[in-house]
Amino acid sequence: MEKLTEKRLTQYRSLLMHHRESILTQAEDILDDIYYFVGTWDMERCATPYQLKGIDWDATPNGDGEWTFMLNRMTFMPTLINATVLTDDRRFITKAWDLIRDWIVAHPQIDERPSTRTLDTAMRLVHWYDAQKFFEYYGFIDENQAIEESMTLQLESLRTRYIPKYTLSNWGSIQTATIIYLLGQKNRKDDALFQWALSELETQVAIQIYDDGLHWEQSTMYHVEVMMYLMKAYKGHQEPWLYEGIVKMADALLMQRTPENKMEMFGDSDNSTLTGMFTYCGLYLQDGRFLRFGDIETETYSYFYEHLELDGLHISPIDPQSMHFDGVASGMFTSRSSWDTDANFTLFTNGSLGSAHGHADNLHVSMIYKGDPVLIDSGRYTYREDDSKRMELKAMAAHNSVILDGHEASIPTGSWTYSKFVNPQKTYVNHIDNVHYYESGYDAKGYSHTRKLQIHDSGIWQIVDELHAKGTHTATIRWHLDPTCTYQDGMITTKHHHSLAIQSDIPLQIERTEMSYHYNELTMHDVLIGSVAFVDHCILTTFLYPSDQTFEQSEIIQGAGTIADATVISAYQIGDLTFVMGHQEIIKGNKILYSAGRPFHAKAIVFTPDKHYRMKT
Repeated sequence: MEKLTEKRLTQYRSLLMHHRESILTQAEDILDDIYYFVGTWDMERCATPYQLKGIDWDATPNGDGEWTFMLNRMTFMPTLINATVLTDDRRFITKAWDLIRDWIVAHPQIDERPSTRTLDTAMRLVHWYDAQKFFEYYGFIDENQAIEESMTLQLESLRTRYIPKYTLSNWGSIQTATIIYLLGQKNRKDDALFQWALSELETQVAIQIYDDGLHWEQSTMYHVEVMMYLMKAYKGHQEPWLYEGIVKMADALLMQRTPENKMEMFGDSDNSTLTGMFTYCGLYLQDGRFLRFGDIETETYSYFYEHLELDGLHISPIDPQSMHFDGVASGMFTSRSSWDTDANFTLFTNGSLGSAHGHADNLHVSMIYKGDPVLIDSGRYTYREDDSKRMELKAMAAHNSVILDGHEASIPTGSWTYSKFVNPQKTYVNHIDNVHYYESGYDAKGYSHTRKLQIHDSGIWQIVDELHAKGTHTATIRWHLDPTCTYQDGMITTKHHHSLAIQSDIPLQIERTEMSYHYNELTMHDVLIGSVAFVDHCILTTFLYPSDQTFEQSEIIQGAGTIADATVISAYQIGDLTFVMGHQEIIKGNKILYSAGRPFHAKAIVFTPDKHYRMKT
C-alpha cells in the first residue's frame, strides 16, 4: 500500500475543497449517529436521515432491509476521513475508527444476519482497506491486530458462503474482485483464496459481460457497480482478460450517456449523474473520451482517495467517434445527434429478462429532445416486497409500450420473480448519416408485437407498433413523459421550453401517476394513454416532431397510378421530409412505388428534398 505523505495530503485537500460543505455537513451528522445515503453510487439511496442511539448494525429504521445493508457497507467511511483531511479535526477520523472497532466487537464471528450479507461484506472490506493509509498517517495503530483479524475472517467467509448462483451474479463478481484487490495489494497472490477468486472472476467476466459490453443483468446501476469492482481487482492483479472486460463495460456505459450526462433508469437503475464516473474512467483508462464528460477540477478526489495518483491529468478530452451504440447481444440500442448537451437522443431496448433486476421493458423507447428528457422509463423506487410500487414500476405499464386487452404479457409477481415473460426477438438496426432505423418484436401468448422506429437527427421520431392477434382485441399504448414536461392539445413542452408535437392515430388522454428518479423517491408525472379496438391486425403510428414543422399523411403510388393501401405501406410528410414505412409484403399489383413522383422499392425509407435513405429493403 502506498504511503500517504504531507505533500500528497495537501494536494488531496485542494481537490476536496469543491465538496467541502457537503462533506462536512454529512460528517457532522455521522458524529451524532445520524445516517443517510445519498452518494451517486449508493445502490439503495435513502435521503431521509435516521439517528441510531447506540448503533445497532442490524437496525432497520424505515422498515426496508436495504437500509441495513447500506449501513453495513460503510460507504460513509470516505466522508469521515475527508472531513479530517479538510479540517485537521480528528473527531471525524476517530469516529471512522470507532465505527470499525464497534462493528468488530458486534461480530466476533461471521454468522448469517442482515449486517453480514456477502455482498455488503465485500463492499465494507474495500472501505476498510482504502481507509488504512489515512489511519496510519493520523497515528491510529491496530495494536492487537483486531481489524486485520476481522478482515481475514470476513474474507474467508466470502469463500465458505459462496454459492453456485454467484458465478452469474453481480454479487459474485463483486466478492471475487474484492478478494483479488485486497490480497493482491497485500502481495498474497500465492494464497489459495486468491487463486480461487482469480479463476472464478475469469469465468464471471466471460459469462456476465456480453460481447457488446453490457452486463447481462439488464441494469445500468449494477453494470456500473461490477465495472468499478473489476477496476479494483485490476489494481490487485493485472490480467489482459480483466482489463479488456473493464474497457468493454466502460465503452458501453459511455454510449448510454444522455445529453444531461446521466444514465436512463434502465432496469433497476437511478437517474444518476455520470460526471464522476467518467472522470474516474478517464483517469483509470487514460482515455480522453471519458474526460470529455468528466470534470477533473471537481471530481478527481474520489480517484485520489483510492489510488493516490493523478497520472491521467495530462490526457486531453476528445469526442467519441461513434454517435450510436448497437447492443445486439444485450438488446440495448442508442443513437444521438451529437455529443453536446443540447443533442437529441434515443434509447431503445428489447433484451432478454436478465436477472431479477431486469424490468418488463421490451420495446421500450426513451427519448431526449434538444437535451431535455421527453419519454422516460419510470424507474424502480424500492425493492420492498410489501410495497406495491415495486411491482408497478417493473411492469409493462410503467414503460413506453403497448398492452393487449389490459393483460400484460410480462408479469412481475414480487420483487425478484415473474410469472411469465415475453420471448424477445433480435433487433434489426441501420444507420445512414443522420437517419436511424430500429425494428424488433416479441412473441407473447396468442399474439406478437413488432415496433419500428425511424428517426431523423433533426428531432423527428416515427414509432410504428404492429400487433397480430386473431379475433377482436383492444390495444392500449402508453407514453411516459418526464416530470419536467407539460402536455396540452397535442404539444409537449420541455423544461427549457422546447416544443414537440405528438401525432397519434388514436386520441391520447393524460393520466397522472408516480415514477422514481432515485431509490426511495417518488414524484408525479404525466402519461399519455390511447386505446383502439381492432380485429386480427393493428397498426399504431406515433410521430414526435418539432412543433414548427407541418405534418400530413401523404400517398404512395403503386405502379401505373394506383394508390397503395396504407395498411400495406404508408407515408407521412413532416416539413420537407417524407417518412415511408411498409407494414406488409406487397403481394398484389406492381411493386414499383412512387412518393411525390420519386420511384423506390423499400420497407422503410426517408426522403429529403435531394436524397433518399433506404433504411430497410
